[in-house]
Amino acid sequence: MRRALHPISKPAEHVGAGFVVVRHLNKASGGKAIYRGGGSTGIIGAPRAGYLIAPDPDDVGGLRRLMAPVKMNIAVRPEKKEATDLLRECLADGPRRSKEVEEEAREAWGISVRTLKRARQKLGVRAIKDGKEWWMEMPEDAREEGKKTRGSLSEAGTVAPRLS
Repeated sequence: MRRALHPISKPAEHVGAGFVVVRHLNKASGGKAIYRGGGSTGIIGAPRAGYLIAPDPDDVGGLRRLMAPVKMNIAVRPEKKEATDLLRECLADGPRRSKEVEEEAREAWGISVRTLKRARQKLGVRAIKDGKEWWMEMPEDAREEGKKTRGSLSEAGTVAPRLS
């Protein structure tokens, strides 16, 4: 799909124009909105931005529609700073299960796993596998000053239980 759209995008970019591709939702309900469009996922993968237009669930009459972004990689966003702040906060007391941190990032902060991964790389957060689970550990130099951890994966060689 990208190969098909690329020849169209270059002339548009050259003259400062853009184009709109419209596609309908598939019949699958639930799941991520970015994957609900009919046809190849390359259709949403190629552009810099993608939107979804859907009925407003709060509109009793059923006439109002909402337009929401499902993909956006052209805007300057503060998410990376929020993601680094989240990691410092979540890992200040020691290692945590990766799934827990990712879930908190997504649900409480609206941060994608991809943005969280970039923030992890920036801070040097280590991913360590213990048995079947992955854990995250903040390196000592990336923690806020004055905060000590309750345990370190690298010191113990295994994961210390999380204290409540």
